[in-house]
Amino acid sequence: MKLAETPSALEPTMRHTPMVRRPTKRPSRLAKLASCLLLMALCGACEPNPTIKPNKLPTAVARVQGHDVVGGVLELDFDGDPVELTLDGTPCPDAKPEGDAGLPSCTNDADGEIVEYIWLSGTPVPEPTGDGGVDPKAPKRRVPEGEKVDGDDPWPADKGKPEITLPQGSWTVTLWVKDDKGAVSEPSSVTINVGVDASDNPAVAECVAAVPDAVPAECASCACAQSADCQASVPMCDENCWMLLACIGVECADVDPDDMEAGTACITAAATGACVAYISGVAGAMAAGACVTACSAECASM
Repeated sequence: MKLAETPSALEPTMRHTPMVRRPTKRPSRLAKLASCLLLMALCGACEPNPTIKPNKLPTAVARVQGHDVVGGVLELDFDGDPVELTLDGTPCPDAKPEGDAGLPSCTNDADGEIVEYIWLSGTPVPEPTGDGGVDPKAPKRRVPEGEKVDGDDPWPADKGKPEITLPQGSWTVTLWVKDDKGAVSEPSSVTINVGVDASDNPAVAECVAAVPDAVPAECASCACAQSADCQASVPMCDENCWMLLACIGVECADVDPDDMEAGTACITAAATGACVAYISGVAGAMAAGACVTACSAECASM
C-alpha cells in the first residue's frame, strides 16, 4: 500500500492557504478548508448586527451507501477481493435529518444548502525515526495503493458520493461540508473494517493498553473500537475520568436518554455534587464520554 505525506493531524486549520496559487496545480483540500475556517474566525471578531440572523453551521455525517454504520464503525467480511463502496455525505432525500434517537442521520444545513464536500483519509500511520522509534509529529495518512491523499484526483474524491475500493484492513475517512454562506461543519468520521476483527486492529489494541487496569476489558475494548476518534480520546481518560463516568452513570441511570435537557442537568448536578471527588477527570470524560456511553452494556460492571 502507498504511504502519502499529509499534515500531522486531521484538523484542517494546520495548513495555511498560500498567498499565491500556482495555476497548474490544484489547491490543497486542507488549504481550502483552512481558508474557510480562517474567514469564519475573523468574522467571529466582528460586532454582531442585531438585524441579521447568524448563519447556522451545517452538520456533516459520513455514511456508507447501502450499509448501516453503527457507532461510526462498519464491519465487513473479506473474501479475498477488494470491497467496492460508495461513501455518502449528502443531505437526506426526505429532508428529515434526524434518526430514531434524535441524532443527525445524514448531512444537513438548517438555514441553507450544502455546496462543497471535503473528504480526507483519517487512517494515520506513524513515521519511523530511523532509530527504532516513532516520530509522533510526522504521521502519514494511509490510502489504498495507487491513490493520493492530496493534489489531483485525491482519495476520497471531494464530492457528495465518492466511490472507493478497499483492500483488507481498517480504514477511516473523515468528511467536512461547507454551506452556501461559507460556513464549514465539524468533522464526521467513519471507520470501515474490511476482514479485520476489532481486537486485531493495532490502533484498538494500543488504545486498550492505555486504559487503566481497573476498567473491565470488555468495556475498554468496546470503547476503543467505536471509531478512530475514540482511539485518540479514550486514552485521555485517567482513573478519575473513568470513576467520574461511572458515578454519573449511576446518578443519572433513571434519566431518559432522549431528554437532552434533563440529561445535561443531571450530569451537571452529579459532577458538582455526588461525583465531585472525581472532578479532576472532567476533561477526559468530555473527550471520551460518547465512546463509553455507546458501550453501556459492556461497561455496566464498571
